[in-house]
Amino acid sequence: MNNDLTWLVMGLSAIFAASLTLRFWGLGRFNALVFDEVYYAKFANNYLTGTNFFNAHPPLSQYIIAIGIWLGSLMPIGQDTINELTGSLRSTFSYRWLNALTGSF
Repeated sequence: MNNDLTWLVMGLSAIFAASLTLRFWGLGRFNALVFDEVYYAKFANNYLTGTNFFNAHPPLSQYIIAIGIWLGSLMPIGQDTINELTGSLRSTFSYRWLNALTGSF
């Protein structure tokens, strides 16, 4: 049984190493920001307004974004109010202090 566990750990480690290599290989060749989801919010808004448009991507992500836009438009308070109320709570410094206070899980 111990031999099987050794092979399992070695196999998972090899898959993990290969995935890290493929993910980070050639990452330095991009000198500018690359963002191909610029039009997702626009397409989601087109779904909400019923505007005809051509989309080559599957629509699930635009549907999810459209639901978020729709729910955000139904909220009685704006995004500025939410950002003002929770802005200090969302900083990474605050998250680090929360982790130090409660302990790592």
